Amino acid sequence: MKTHDSTVSPAWGFHAALRLWRIVLAVWIVPLLLAIPGWLIARGFLGRLLGAVPFTSAAHADLPLILMQGLHRAGPALSAWVVTAMLALWAWAVAWRAGVATWHAWGTGRPVRLGEILGYGVLRWWRYVRLSLTALAGLIVLGAAVTVPLFLAARSARQHLAETRMVNFQLAAIGLALLVVWICWSATLRGAWELARPERRSAAIAWFRGLTGTFRQPIRSFGTVLLWGVAGKTLTVAPFLFKLHVPAMRGTPGGVAATLILTLLAAFCWVALYLSFAPVSGLIPQAEEEEAPAATEPPSTEKAAA
Repeated sequence: MKTHDSTVSPAWGFHAALRLWRIVLAVWIVPLLLAIPGWLIARGFLGRLLGAVPFTSAAHADLPLILMQGLHRAGPALSAWVVTAMLALWAWAVAWRAGVATWHAWGTGRPVRLGEILGYGVLRWWRYVRLSLTALAGLIVLGAAVTVPLFLAARSARQHLAETRMVNFQLAAIGLALLVVWICWSATLRGAWELARPERRSAAIAWFRGLTGTFRQPIRSFGTVLLWGVAGKTLTVAPFLFKLHVPAMRGTPGGVAATLILTLLAAFCWVALYLSFAPVSGLIPQAEEEEAPAATEPPSTEKAAA
């Protein structure tokens, strides 16, 4: 099959995210639901400790120590929740991306239905898990290849008391590590759409095609990841920074509303980033659709069960 080259477009991602607003809401709500158990655990431990603190100046002076003691007691429960929440978030991220890419291939002309998209995500989940693991392996290998020699050179410079050279090697290693992260991030986004093509089965081949596409369009890829990725990360941490620098908004309705709005905008950025790498011309060539309509049947739950 003759495939279409992906045309990276942040504007396309913006408009597509507006159309798939149901996915944006799902991407926004699921992390909030996963955060509730951790909030209840921390509140339960800290609430019992703070409830027994008398309202005296001496007790307030020991408040940081009391908080640290509460977090230490809640450590095992919080650690279990963190591990579970991280795995659940990873599984959810794989599922919705698999569903959106598959829906873009098979159902882009139909009305947007969240259940249909998530159903596609469940059917193609394992395939996209393999892509995620391939991307992780690529990140580790490429990152080690470019940073380990520089860190070894920095260590040698330190032993020879060449501090300037040591710092230069370390800064170069950090800069190249960030470059590798950008390259692998872009390759994974491209590979996700490659894997949605009807003829594509191998996650490794899809990722390597995404890697070559990144080198073929470096400016578009870098600009798109920089635009939506930095915006998404900034909006994700913004609620914590907001509460840190504006203590009066902590625990107030205004603070809760600001947190919800900022996290919703962050979810929109993540969906827009993913959709920015979607092939605008489609994943299934029209000519082949007319020649072999039987080859373009969407995946179904009946076939998966069989």
